[in-house]
Amino acid sequence: MESRKIGCPTVFICSRHPLAFGAIKKLLISAMYEVRKFEQIPANPLEDQNRILILDTCSVKDWIKIATEWNRMGGRSIALIQKKFGSPEEESRFIYLGIHAIILVPNIDTELPSAVHAVAEGQFWMGRECLSEYIKSTRSFGGFAESRSFTDREQQIIPFLMTGFSNKDIANMLQIEDRTVKFHVSNILRKFKVKTRKALRMADTGAAVA
Repeated sequence: MESRKIGCPTVFICSRHPLAFGAIKKLLISAMYEVRKFEQIPANPLEDQNRILILDTCSVKDWIKIATEWNRMGGRSIALIQKKFGSPEEESRFIYLGIHAIILVPNIDTELPSAVHAVAEGQFWMGRECLSEYIKSTRSFGGFAESRSFTDREQQIIPFLMTGFSNKDIANMLQIEDRTVKFHVSNILRKFKVKTRKALRMADTGAAVA
């Protein structure tokens, strides 16, 4: 009988590519996760919400529909993508769909076990390569960050604030303490001359520019 981590999530794999399915399954089983093949969306909300769906977006054409329904039923999902995002809007689409982790296919071997662990803990997770591209592509936000003398760390944090991430999520992705994020967020709000995150997001459209 296979051993597995006590209290670990059940991981479902949704892939139409036999080799990809086999490689993902082997990787997760070696990390002692319970792995199953995804068959269909459950008819009723999941009683055990600690279930994670890995979506191979390269081989599953209707992955958006599956992700939406799975998350609506109370599950958590990880998206495997073939190439980097071309724009912040493209990546934001995954976030708004409720995807909990994004991994580039070439990095599955090194990143997937960590992503599954983070998602099981209720955190959002993004691979270093995706994270770097996201920060780079959203860095200036219309020139606001450049015009207010933000520190490098503050410029890293601003994109995540603009797209609604929590302090905990930001801390997890940047691998820093929650209190450190809280400190920088406070400084960012002060420099934008706003009091709330909502007001900061409005500033991105020019509504709260000082």
